[in-house]
Amino acid sequence: MSNPPRQLLLCFLSRFGLLYLLAATIYSTTIYAQQIATPATSDIRPQREAAAATVTSTPVTTGGGTTGLVPVFTGASTVGNSIIRANSTSVGIGVAPSSYGVLDVGGPAIFRGSLGLARTGNASPSTGTNSVPLLFGFQYYNSAAKFVYNPYFSLQAEATGNNTANPAGTMSLLYYNGIGGKPAETGFYFNTNGTIHFAPSQTFPIDAGPSGPQGPAGATGPAGSQGPAGALSLPYQGSADGQGYYVFTILNTATDGSGGIYARGAQSSGGSADGGVGVKGLGGGNGSGVGSSGGDGVGGMGSASFTAGTYGGNGGTFRGGQGAGAGGDGVLAIGADSVGGNAAGGNGIDAYAGAGAVYAGAFHGNVDVSGNLSKAGGSFRIDHPLDPENKYLSHSFVESPDMKNIYDGNAITDSSGRATVELPDWFEALNRDFRYQLTTIGRPAKVWIAAKVSNNRFIIQTDEPGVEVSWQVTGIRQDAWAKAHRIPVVEDKAIPDKGKFLHPELFGHPEEDTVMQGSNPRRHR
Repeated sequence: MSNPPRQLLLCFLSRFGLLYLLAATIYSTTIYAQQIATPATSDIRPQREAAAATVTSTPVTTGGGTTGLVPVFTGASTVGNSIIRANSTSVGIGVAPSSYGVLDVGGPAIFRGSLGLARTGNASPSTGTNSVPLLFGFQYYNSAAKFVYNPYFSLQAEATGNNTANPAGTMSLLYYNGIGGKPAETGFYFNTNGTIHFAPSQTFPIDAGPSGPQGPAGATGPAGSQGPAGALSLPYQGSADGQGYYVFTILNTATDGSGGIYARGAQSSGGSADGGVGVKGLGGGNGSGVGSSGGDGVGGMGSASFTAGTYGGNGGTFRGGQGAGAGGDGVLAIGADSVGGNAAGGNGIDAYAGAGAVYAGAFHGNVDVSGNLSKAGGSFRIDHPLDPENKYLSHSFVESPDMKNIYDGNAITDSSGRATVELPDWFEALNRDFRYQLTTIGRPAKVWIAAKVSNNRFIIQTDEPGVEVSWQVTGIRQDAWAKAHRIPVVEDKAIPDKGKFLHPELFGHPEEDTVMQGSNPRRHR
Protein backbone atom coordinates (compact mmCIF):
# COMPACT_ATOMS: atom_id res chain seq x y z
CA MET A 1 0.00 0.00 0.00
CA SER A 2 1.51 3.38 -1.03
CA ASN A 3 1.57 6.52 1.08
CA PRO A 4 -0.26 9.65 -0.09
CA PRO A 5 1.82 11.91 -2.38
CA ARG A 6 3.92 14.76 -0.89
CA GLN A 7 5.29 17.94 -2.44
CA LEU A 8 9.08 18.39 -2.52
CA LEU A 9 10.77 21.77 -3.28
CA LEU A 10 14.32 21.33 -4.56
CA CYS A 11 16.87 24.19 -4.68
CA PHE A 12 19.69 24.49 -7.21
CA LEU A 13 22.46 27.10 -7.57
CA SER A 14 23.42 27.46 -11.21
CA ARG A 15 26.87 28.34 -12.54
CA PHE A 16 25.58 31.87 -13.11
CA GLY A 17 25.02 32.40 -9.39
CA LEU A 18 21.21 32.29 -9.71
CA LEU A 19 18.87 30.42 -7.35
CA TYR A 20 16.37 28.03 -8.94
CA LEU A 21 13.46 26.31 -7.14
CA LEU A 22 11.94 23.07 -8.57
CA ALA A 23 8.80 21.39 -7.25
CA ALA A 24 8.35 17.64 -7.55
CA THR A 25 5.78 15.08 -6.30
CA ILE A 26 6.84 12.16 -4.09
CA TYR A 27 4.56 9.13 -4.15
CA SER A 28 6.36 7.18 -1.47
CA THR A 29 8.32 7.81 1.68
CA THR A 30 10.99 5.59 0.20
CA ILE A 31 13.09 7.42 -2.41
CA TYR A 32 15.40 5.66 -4.80
CA ALA A 33 18.40 7.36 -6.37
CA GLN A 34 18.93 6.13 -9.86
CA GLN A 35 21.79 6.90 -12.19
CA ILE A 36 21.37 6.08 -15.85
CA ALA A 37 24.50 5.66 -17.94
CA THR A 38 24.66 7.80 -21.07
CA PRO A 39 25.45 5.84 -24.24
CA ALA A 40 29.04 6.46 -25.36
CA THR A 41 28.15 6.36 -29.03
CA SER A 42 27.45 9.57 -30.92
CA ASP A 43 25.26 7.78 -33.42
CA ILE A 44 21.80 9.33 -33.14
CA ARG A 45 20.04 6.84 -35.41
CA PRO A 46 17.25 4.78 -33.82
CA GLN A 47 18.65 1.68 -32.13
CA ARG A 48 17.25 -1.26 -30.25
CA GLU A 49 16.41 -0.34 -26.68
CA ALA A 50 19.29 -1.28 -24.42
CA ALA A 51 18.80 -3.64 -21.60
CA ALA A 52 17.81 -1.95 -18.36
CA ALA A 53 20.78 -1.00 -16.22
CA THR A 54 21.19 -2.50 -12.84
CA VAL A 55 19.66 -0.15 -10.27
CA THR A 56 21.14 0.13 -6.80
CA SER A 57 18.64 1.58 -4.36
CA THR A 58 19.09 3.11 -0.94
CA PRO A 59 16.03 3.43 1.26
CA VAL A 60 15.49 6.99 2.61
CA THR A 61 13.26 7.75 5.56
CA THR A 62 11.97 11.01 7.05
CA GLY A 63 12.28 12.05 10.63
CA GLY A 64 9.00 13.91 10.44
CA GLY A 65 8.22 17.06 8.46
CA THR A 66 6.70 20.52 9.01
CA THR A 67 4.15 22.02 6.68
CA GLY A 68 5.65 24.83 4.62
CA LEU A 69 9.31 23.87 5.22
CA VAL A 70 11.36 22.57 2.32
CA PRO A 71 12.97 19.19 3.19
CA VAL A 72 16.71 18.65 3.14
CA PHE A 73 18.93 15.58 3.50
CA THR A 74 20.04 15.46 7.13
CA GLY A 75 21.96 12.25 6.62
CA ALA A 76 22.83 9.71 3.97
CA SER A 77 19.34 8.24 4.10
CA THR A 78 17.27 10.68 6.16
CA VAL A 79 15.33 13.82 5.28
CA GLY A 80 14.49 16.65 7.67
CA ASN A 81 13.45 20.31 7.73
CA SER A 82 15.58 23.05 6.10
CA ILE A 83 15.54 26.80 6.86
CA ILE A 84 13.64 27.44 3.62
CA ARG A 85 9.93 28.09 3.93
CA ALA A 86 7.60 28.29 0.96
CA ASN A 87 3.97 28.84 0.14
CA SER A 88 2.13 29.39 -3.09
CA THR A 89 3.36 33.00 -3.55
CA SER A 90 6.70 33.49 -1.78
CA VAL A 91 9.79 31.90 -0.28
CA GLY A 92 11.46 32.72 3.02
CA ILE A 93 15.02 31.77 3.95
CA GLY A 94 15.53 31.82 7.70
CA VAL A 95 12.20 33.59 8.10
CA ALA A 96 8.55 32.98 7.32
CA PRO A 97 7.51 33.94 3.78
CA SER A 98 6.54 37.59 3.52
CA SER A 99 3.53 39.05 1.79
CA TYR A 100 5.77 41.92 0.60
CA GLY A 101 7.84 40.08 -2.01
CA VAL A 102 8.67 36.78 -3.66
CA LEU A 103 11.82 36.18 -1.57
CA ASP A 104 12.48 37.17 2.05
CA VAL A 105 15.91 36.49 3.59
CA GLY A 106 16.08 36.71 7.37
CA GLY A 107 19.82 36.96 7.95
CA PRO A 108 23.20 37.83 6.42
CA ALA A 109 23.79 36.62 2.88
CA ILE A 110 26.90 36.16 0.74
CA PHE A 111 26.70 36.29 -3.04
CA ARG A 112 29.67 34.78 -4.82
CA GLY A 113 28.48 36.06 -8.16
CA SER A 114 26.98 39.27 -9.46
CA LEU A 115 23.81 40.56 -7.83
CA GLY A 116 21.84 42.21 -10.58
CA LEU A 117 18.83 44.52 -10.39
CA ALA A 118 17.07 44.30 -13.72
CA ARG A 119 15.71 47.28 -15.63
CA THR A 120 11.98 47.87 -15.61
CA GLY A 121 11.58 47.52 -19.36
CA ASN A 122 13.08 48.33 -22.74
CA ALA A 123 13.98 51.83 -23.93
CA SER A 124 12.29 53.48 -26.88
CA PRO A 125 12.75 56.82 -28.68
CA SER A 126 10.11 58.30 -26.39
CA THR A 127 11.42 57.12 -23.04
CA GLY A 128 14.34 55.50 -21.27
CA THR A 129 13.96 52.90 -18.54
CA ASN A 130 15.31 52.80 -15.01
CA SER A 131 16.53 49.94 -12.87
CA VAL A 132 14.48 48.19 -10.23
CA PRO A 133 15.09 50.20 -7.02
CA LEU A 134 17.07 48.94 -4.03
CA LEU A 135 15.05 49.85 -0.91
CA PHE A 136 16.26 50.78 2.59
CA GLY A 137 13.27 50.81 4.90
CA PHE A 138 12.78 52.15 8.41
CA GLN A 139 9.85 52.89 10.68
CA TYR A 140 8.75 55.62 13.05
CA TYR A 141 5.75 56.67 15.12
CA ASN A 142 4.26 60.09 14.38
CA SER A 143 2.88 61.61 17.59
CA ALA A 144 0.68 64.10 15.73
CA ALA A 145 -0.96 61.50 13.48
CA LYS A 146 -0.74 58.78 16.16
CA PHE A 147 0.29 56.36 13.47
CA VAL A 148 3.23 54.14 12.58
CA TYR A 149 4.74 54.88 9.17
CA ASN A 150 7.06 52.77 7.02
CA PRO A 151 9.09 55.16 4.87
CA TYR A 152 12.17 54.16 2.93
CA PHE A 153 15.05 55.43 0.83
CA SER A 154 15.75 53.84 -2.51
CA LEU A 155 18.68 53.77 -4.91
CA GLN A 156 18.06 53.28 -8.58
CA ALA A 157 19.86 53.80 -11.87
CA GLU A 158 18.02 56.32 -14.05
CA ALA A 159 18.40 56.98 -17.76
CA THR A 160 19.15 60.58 -18.77
CA GLY A 161 19.37 62.25 -22.17
CA ASN A 162 17.24 59.61 -23.86
CA ASN A 163 17.02 59.94 -27.65
CA THR A 164 19.96 62.38 -27.82
CA ALA A 165 23.50 62.13 -29.16
CA ASN A 166 24.89 61.88 -25.61
CA PRO A 167 22.63 59.71 -23.45
CA ALA A 168 23.87 58.85 -19.98
CA GLY A 169 22.55 57.86 -16.58
CA THR A 170 22.61 58.65 -12.88
CA MET A 171 22.59 56.66 -9.67
CA SER A 172 19.90 58.55 -7.76
CA LEU A 173 18.68 58.59 -4.16
CA LEU A 174 14.88 58.77 -3.73
CA TYR A 175 12.69 59.01 -0.61
CA TYR A 176 9.20 57.69 0.13
CA ASN A 177 7.46 59.20 3.15
CA GLY A 178 5.31 56.16 3.88
CA ILE A 179 2.06 58.09 3.48
CA GLY A 180 1.19 57.81 -0.17
CA GLY A 181 2.22 58.60 -3.67
CA LYS A 182 5.54 57.63 -5.20
CA PRO A 183 9.16 57.98 -4.06
CA ALA A 184 10.49 61.48 -4.81
CA GLU A 185 13.93 62.53 -6.02
CA THR A 186 16.11 63.97 -3.23
CA GLY A 187 18.41 65.79 -5.67
CA PHE A 188 21.42 63.67 -4.68
CA TYR A 189 22.89 61.53 -7.42
CA PHE A 190 26.11 60.28 -9.01
CA ASN A 191 26.81 61.08 -12.65
CA THR A 192 28.41 58.69 -15.11
CA ASN A 193 31.57 60.83 -15.11
CA GLY A 194 32.07 60.29 -11.38
CA THR A 195 30.87 63.68 -10.17
CA ILE A 196 28.38 64.06 -7.31
CA HIS A 197 25.34 66.34 -7.45
CA PHE A 198 23.65 67.74 -4.35
CA ALA A 199 20.23 69.30 -3.91
CA PRO A 200 20.01 73.03 -4.83
CA SER A 201 21.03 75.47 -2.03
CA GLN A 202 22.57 72.56 -0.14
CA THR A 203 24.64 73.55 2.90
CA PHE A 204 27.19 71.48 4.76
CA PRO A 205 27.14 72.37 8.49
CA ILE A 206 30.17 70.74 10.05
CA ASP A 207 30.81 70.91 13.78
CA ALA A 208 34.36 71.15 15.01
CA GLY A 209 35.68 67.64 15.47
CA PRO A 210 38.26 66.37 17.94
CA SER A 211 41.91 67.27 17.46
CA GLY A 212 43.95 64.79 15.50
CA PRO A 213 46.95 62.96 16.93
CA GLN A 214 50.16 64.91 17.29
CA GLY A 215 52.60 64.40 14.46
CA PRO A 216 56.19 63.25 14.85
CA ALA A 217 58.83 65.67 16.09
CA GLY A 218 61.03 67.41 13.58
CA ALA A 219 60.72 69.94 10.81
CA THR A 220 58.43 67.86 8.62
CA GLY A 221 56.06 64.96 9.11
CA PRO A 222 55.68 61.91 6.89
CA ALA A 223 54.53 62.41 3.32
CA GLY A 224 50.87 61.76 2.64
CA SER A 225 49.47 59.60 -0.12
CA GLN A 226 49.72 60.97 -3.63
CA GLY A 227 46.54 62.50 -5.00
CA PRO A 228 45.14 62.03 -8.49
CA ALA A 229 46.85 63.66 -11.44
CA GLY A 230 45.41 66.79 -13.00
CA ALA A 231 43.45 69.70 -11.58
CA LEU A 232 40.85 69.11 -8.88
CA SER A 233 37.53 70.92 -8.81
CA LEU A 234 34.39 71.05 -6.69
CA PRO A 235 31.52 70.47 -9.11
CA TYR A 236 28.88 71.89 -6.80
CA GLN A 237 25.94 73.78 -8.21
CA GLY A 238 23.67 76.06 -6.27
CA SER A 239 22.12 79.49 -6.05
CA ALA A 240 22.10 82.31 -3.51
CA ASP A 241 19.34 84.90 -3.41
CA GLY A 242 20.25 88.48 -2.52
CA GLN A 243 23.45 90.20 -1.49
CA GLY A 244 25.50 88.71 1.31
CA TYR A 245 24.61 85.10 0.45
CA TYR A 246 27.13 82.65 -0.91
CA VAL A 247 26.82 79.38 -2.75
CA PHE A 248 29.85 77.86 -1.03
CA THR A 249 30.99 78.81 2.49
CA ILE A 250 33.91 77.54 4.56
CA LEU A 251 33.67 78.36 8.28
CA ASN A 252 36.61 77.80 10.60
CA THR A 253 35.29 77.54 14.17
CA ALA A 254 38.70 77.38 15.83
CA THR A 255 39.64 80.16 18.26
CA ASP A 256 43.37 80.25 17.53
CA GLY A 257 43.20 82.49 14.47
CA SER A 258 43.86 79.75 11.92
CA GLY A 259 42.80 80.34 8.34
CA GLY A 260 39.64 79.34 6.53
CA ILE A 261 41.35 78.49 3.23
CA TYR A 262 45.03 77.93 2.52
CA ALA A 263 46.01 77.90 -1.13
CA ARG A 264 49.48 77.71 -2.61
CA GLY A 265 50.42 77.85 -6.25
CA ALA A 266 53.14 75.63 -7.66
CA GLN A 267 56.72 76.91 -7.52
CA SER A 268 58.63 77.54 -10.72
CA SER A 269 61.15 74.83 -11.45
CA GLY A 270 63.75 76.54 -13.60
CA GLY A 271 64.59 78.85 -16.45
CA SER A 272 62.45 81.97 -16.51
CA ALA A 273 59.13 80.30 -15.65
CA ASP A 274 56.79 81.91 -13.15
CA GLY A 275 55.14 80.09 -10.25
CA GLY A 276 51.41 79.32 -10.19
CA VAL A 277 48.62 81.43 -8.74
CA GLY A 278 47.63 80.58 -5.14
CA VAL A 279 44.01 81.73 -5.38
CA LYS A 280 42.29 83.07 -8.46
CA GLY A 281 38.88 84.67 -8.04
CA LEU A 282 36.53 85.76 -10.82
CA GLY A 283 33.44 87.71 -9.84
CA GLY A 284 30.28 87.76 -11.90
CA GLY A 285 28.95 91.04 -13.30
CA ASN A 286 29.59 93.73 -10.69
CA GLY A 287 30.56 91.13 -8.06
CA SER A 288 33.98 90.79 -6.46
CA GLY A 289 36.45 88.12 -7.47
CA VAL A 290 37.43 87.69 -3.81
CA GLY A 291 35.23 89.14 -1.07
CA SER A 292 36.27 89.00 2.57
CA SER A 293 35.87 90.53 6.00
CA GLY A 294 37.27 90.23 9.50
CA GLY A 295 40.92 89.96 10.50
CA ASP A 296 42.96 90.01 7.35
CA GLY A 297 40.33 89.85 4.61
CA VAL A 298 42.71 88.20 2.18
CA GLY A 299 46.10 86.94 3.29
CA GLY A 300 48.43 86.06 0.47
CA MET A 301 52.01 84.84 0.27
CA GLY A 302 53.70 84.20 -3.03
CA SER A 303 55.76 81.05 -3.42
CA ALA A 304 59.52 81.37 -3.21
CA SER A 305 61.72 80.84 -6.25
CA PHE A 306 65.43 80.33 -5.83
CA THR A 307 66.38 79.45 -9.40
CA ALA A 308 68.39 82.00 -11.35
CA GLY A 309 66.29 84.09 -13.70
CA THR A 310 62.98 83.54 -11.89
CA TYR A 311 60.83 85.75 -9.69
CA GLY A 312 59.05 84.91 -6.47
CA GLY A 313 55.27 84.76 -6.68
CA ASN A 314 53.06 87.74 -5.90
CA GLY A 315 51.23 87.81 -2.59
CA GLY A 316 48.08 88.85 -4.42
CA THR A 317 47.27 89.51 -8.05
CA PHE A 318 44.02 91.27 -8.92
CA ARG A 319 42.59 92.35 -12.24
CA GLY A 320 39.36 94.23 -12.81
CA GLY A 321 36.79 92.76 -15.12
CA GLN A 322 35.71 94.20 -18.44
CA GLY A 323 32.40 96.02 -18.60
CA ALA A 324 30.11 97.43 -21.26
CA GLY A 325 30.21 100.73 -19.37
CA ALA A 326 33.41 101.01 -17.35
CA GLY A 327 35.89 98.31 -16.43
CA GLY A 328 36.13 97.09 -12.85
CA ASP A 329 38.84 98.23 -10.45
CA GLY A 330 41.78 95.92 -9.92
CA VAL A 331 41.72 96.58 -6.16
CA LEU A 332 39.01 98.32 -4.15
CA ALA A 333 40.26 98.75 -0.58
CA ILE A 334 38.19 100.24 2.26
CA GLY A 335 39.48 100.41 5.81
CA ALA A 336 37.02 99.31 8.49
CA ASP A 337 35.61 101.63 11.15
CA SER A 338 36.52 101.22 14.80
CA VAL A 339 33.60 100.28 17.02
CA GLY A 340 35.14 100.70 20.45
CA GLY A 341 36.89 103.40 22.46
CA ASN A 342 38.81 106.13 20.67
CA ALA A 343 40.76 103.78 18.41
CA ALA A 344 41.15 104.78 14.78
CA GLY A 345 39.79 102.75 11.90
CA GLY A 346 41.92 100.63 9.62
CA ASN A 347 43.83 101.91 6.62
CA GLY A 348 42.49 101.17 3.16
CA ILE A 349 45.93 99.99 2.03
CA ASP A 350 48.94 99.42 4.27
CA ALA A 351 52.01 98.49 2.25
CA TYR A 352 55.65 97.81 3.13
CA ALA A 353 58.61 97.26 0.87
CA GLY A 354 60.36 93.92 1.10
CA ALA A 355 63.92 93.65 2.33
CA GLY A 356 66.20 95.36 -0.19
CA ALA A 357 63.26 96.77 -2.18
CA VAL A 358 63.01 100.49 -2.96
CA TYR A 359 59.27 101.01 -3.15
CA ALA A 360 56.34 100.01 -0.96
CA GLY A 361 54.13 100.80 -3.95
CA ALA A 362 54.81 101.11 -7.66
CA PHE A 363 52.23 102.76 -9.93
CA HIS A 364 52.69 102.57 -13.68
CA GLY A 365 50.39 105.34 -14.81
CA ASN A 366 48.61 108.38 -13.45
CA VAL A 367 47.73 108.49 -9.76
CA ASP A 368 44.78 110.44 -8.38
CA VAL A 369 44.70 111.37 -4.67
CA SER A 370 41.53 113.13 -3.54
CA GLY A 371 42.80 113.71 0.00
CA ASN A 372 46.01 115.02 1.52
CA LEU A 373 49.31 113.42 0.50
CA SER A 374 51.69 113.21 3.46
CA LYS A 375 55.31 112.33 2.70
CA ALA A 376 58.82 112.64 4.02
CA GLY A 377 60.07 114.05 0.72
CA GLY A 378 59.14 114.36 -2.90
CA SER A 379 60.76 114.53 -6.30
CA PHE A 380 60.35 113.81 -9.96
CA ARG A 381 62.61 111.39 -11.80
CA ILE A 382 62.92 111.15 -15.57
CA ASP A 383 65.32 109.74 -18.10
CA HIS A 384 68.23 112.17 -18.30
CA PRO A 385 67.64 114.49 -21.28
CA LEU A 386 71.29 114.30 -22.35
CA ASP A 387 71.91 110.60 -21.60
CA PRO A 388 68.50 108.87 -21.37
CA GLU A 389 69.94 105.41 -21.96
CA ASN A 390 72.27 105.47 -18.95
CA LYS A 391 71.09 108.08 -16.43
CA TYR A 392 68.11 109.51 -14.53
CA LEU A 393 67.51 113.16 -13.66
CA SER A 394 65.70 114.06 -10.42
CA HIS A 395 64.45 117.29 -8.84
CA SER A 396 63.00 117.81 -5.38
CA PHE A 397 59.69 119.51 -4.71
CA VAL A 398 59.60 123.12 -3.49
CA GLU A 399 58.23 122.96 0.06
CA SER A 400 56.71 125.63 2.32
CA PRO A 401 54.85 125.70 5.64
CA ASP A 402 51.79 127.03 3.79
CA MET A 403 49.62 125.74 0.99
CA LYS A 404 51.49 128.09 -1.34
CA ASN A 405 51.07 128.52 -5.09
CA ILE A 406 53.77 130.16 -7.23
CA TYR A 407 53.20 132.14 -10.44
CA ASP A 408 55.84 133.92 -12.55
CA GLY A 409 56.51 135.46 -15.92
CA ASN A 410 58.20 138.32 -17.84
CA ALA A 411 56.80 141.72 -18.84
CA ILE A 412 58.13 144.80 -20.73
CA THR A 413 57.13 148.25 -19.55
CA ASP A 414 55.62 150.72 -22.01
CA SER A 415 56.71 154.27 -22.85
CA SER A 416 55.50 155.43 -19.47
CA GLY A 417 57.37 152.65 -17.65
CA ARG A 418 54.20 150.69 -16.81
CA ALA A 419 53.26 147.05 -17.46
CA THR A 420 49.92 145.48 -16.50
CA VAL A 421 50.10 141.74 -15.79
CA GLU A 422 46.80 139.92 -16.40
CA LEU A 423 46.16 136.85 -14.22
CA PRO A 424 43.60 134.02 -14.65
CA ASP A 425 40.02 134.85 -13.72
CA TRP A 426 40.11 132.34 -10.83
CA PHE A 427 43.31 133.77 -9.32
CA GLU A 428 41.82 135.74 -6.41
CA ALA A 429 39.18 133.09 -5.72
CA LEU A 430 41.95 130.55 -5.20
CA ASN A 431 44.64 132.65 -3.49
CA ARG A 432 45.18 135.23 -0.77
CA ASP A 433 48.15 136.90 1.03
CA PHE A 434 50.10 137.70 -2.14
CA ARG A 435 53.89 138.11 -2.17
CA TYR A 436 55.84 139.76 -5.06
CA GLN A 437 59.36 139.46 -6.52
CA LEU A 438 60.62 141.73 -9.36
CA THR A 439 63.96 141.64 -11.23
CA THR A 440 65.04 143.71 -14.23
CA ILE A 441 66.66 141.94 -17.16
CA GLY A 442 69.41 143.37 -19.38
CA ARG A 443 70.05 146.66 -17.54
CA PRO A 444 69.67 148.15 -14.11
CA ALA A 445 66.56 150.17 -13.37
CA LYS A 446 64.29 151.00 -10.51
CA VAL A 447 61.25 148.71 -10.42
CA TRP A 448 58.31 148.44 -8.04
CA ILE A 449 54.70 147.26 -7.76
CA ALA A 450 52.57 150.21 -8.76
CA ALA A 451 49.29 148.43 -7.97
CA LYS A 452 48.81 145.19 -6.06
CA VAL A 453 46.63 142.35 -7.27
CA SER A 454 43.07 143.53 -7.82
CA ASN A 455 40.49 142.22 -10.26
CA ASN A 456 43.01 139.50 -11.16
CA ARG A 457 45.75 141.89 -12.35
CA PHE A 458 48.67 143.89 -10.95
CA ILE A 459 50.84 146.75 -12.34
CA ILE A 460 54.65 146.95 -12.56
CA GLN A 461 56.36 150.38 -12.72
CA THR A 462 59.95 151.18 -13.80
CA ASP A 463 61.75 154.53 -13.81
CA GLU A 464 62.62 154.08 -17.51
CA PRO A 465 60.52 152.91 -20.45
CA GLY A 466 61.00 149.61 -22.27
CA VAL A 467 62.50 147.68 -19.36
CA GLU A 468 62.08 143.88 -19.32
CA VAL A 469 61.04 142.68 -15.87
CA SER A 470 60.91 139.13 -14.51
CA TRP A 471 58.13 138.83 -11.93
CA GLN A 472 56.99 136.22 -9.40
CA VAL A 473 53.81 136.22 -7.32
CA THR A 474 52.90 133.69 -4.62
CA GLY A 475 49.57 133.14 -2.92
CA ILE A 476 48.18 130.90 -0.18
CA ARG A 477 45.26 128.67 -1.13
CA GLN A 478 41.87 129.71 0.17
CA ASP A 479 39.59 127.29 -1.67
CA ALA A 480 36.99 125.31 0.28
CA TRP A 481 39.06 122.11 0.59
CA ALA A 482 42.16 124.00 1.73
CA LYS A 483 40.22 125.91 4.37
CA ALA A 484 38.84 122.64 5.78
CA HIS A 485 42.16 120.78 5.70
CA ARG A 486 44.94 123.13 6.76
CA ILE A 487 48.18 121.27 7.33
CA PRO A 488 49.54 121.90 10.84
CA VAL A 489 53.20 122.86 10.68
CA VAL A 490 54.08 121.52 14.14
CA GLU A 491 51.98 119.00 16.05
CA ASP A 492 52.47 116.78 19.08
CA LYS A 493 52.72 113.04 18.59
CA ALA A 494 49.82 110.96 19.84
CA ILE A 495 50.39 109.22 23.17
CA PRO A 496 50.93 105.76 21.59
CA ASP A 497 53.50 107.32 19.21
CA LYS A 498 55.60 109.16 21.80
CA GLY A 499 59.08 107.70 21.96
CA LYS A 500 58.66 106.29 18.47
CA PHE A 501 59.87 107.57 15.10
CA LEU A 502 58.85 107.61 11.48
CA HIS A 503 62.40 106.55 10.64
CA PRO A 504 63.90 105.11 13.83
CA GLU A 505 67.08 103.94 12.08
CA LEU A 506 68.06 107.60 11.49
CA PHE A 507 68.06 108.19 15.23
CA GLY A 508 69.83 105.00 16.24
CA HIS A 509 66.68 103.12 17.25
CA PRO A 510 65.52 99.65 16.18
CA GLU A 511 62.69 99.03 13.74
CA GLU A 512 60.34 98.15 16.61
CA ASP A 513 60.29 101.86 17.51
CA THR A 514 58.49 102.76 14.28
CA VAL A 515 55.41 104.95 14.62
CA MET A 516 52.27 102.96 13.83
CA GLN A 517 50.71 105.41 11.41
CA GLY A 518 46.94 105.36 11.54
CA SER A 519 47.19 103.82 15.06
CA ASN A 520 46.53 100.39 13.61
CA PRO A 521 48.57 97.85 15.62
CA ARG A 522 47.99 95.11 13.04
CA ARG A 523 50.47 96.67 10.64
CA HIS A 524 53.47 95.34 12.61
CA ARG A 525 53.32 91.59 12.94
